[in-house]
Amino acid sequence: MPLQAAAEAMAAGDFRAAAASLDEAVSTAPDLAPAHKLLGSLFLGAFDDYPRARRHLERRCTPAAPARGRSRRPHEMSFARGCAVTCQQRLKATHLFRRRKPPLRNSAVEALDALVGNWKLTVTDAWFLESREVRQHGRATGRWLGEAFVELVAELQGAPTWHFVFGRSDPDQQLIALYHDPRPTSRMFRVTFGDGEWEMLREDPDFHQRFVATVTPERIQGQWHASEDEGATWRKDFDLIFERESSV
Repeated sequence: MPLQAAAEAMAAGDFRAAAASLDEAVSTAPDLAPAHKLLGSLFLGAFDDYPRARRHLERRCTPAAPARGRSRRPHEMSFARGCAVTCQQRLKATHLFRRRKPPLRNSAVEALDALVGNWKLTVTDAWFLESREVRQHGRATGRWLGEAFVELVAELQGAPTWHFVFGRSDPDQQLIALYHDPRPTSRMFRVTFGDGEWEMLREDPDFHQRFVATVTPERIQGQWHASEDEGATWRKDFDLIFERESSV
């Protein structure tokens, strides 16, 4: 029986199999009330296909019209009214459930929302350019990846330059950044971000590197430094300036 199979699948936690069985049940079973109950359980949070569940519930909660010349019998009227009320209650409960669902973002990662948007980039005062006065320009875009990560991608002079993905290690209570550039080079930085300050630091065997910046809603003024003696002395590599163009 489809309803029995659906109930067994629900008990086993196989919600997709339960939904498939309910598809058959609501199409063939004359007594739809148990199907409504199971279907309501599915779309109240256990199953991720809310639109499909809603269509089934709304369609099956609308009683068919009686044949011409025949009025509804009392038990049919009672069933229809009860079914409609159940449908309304389930839909209302679904809205409340989804509205009250707690946010998934960690508050420490939420601070990185300040990076989300489109930015104009300027690199200047760089020891590796022709002179300290030379300026290179580009663009950067920050966006959320789901609810737990922030991505920041940049290009300079029209060419891809670097790619950061920011997240958090809860056991270490530490923001981290994974970095990649086209050389290809990949690195990881420890990050602090808040109160108008942004710092990134790595202490790897090749050399140490850090980024320090002041952050405002419209501008980020930062500098990259490097150390080849394990942090005893630091040299400035270049200034990196973000100027906001738009929010995403």
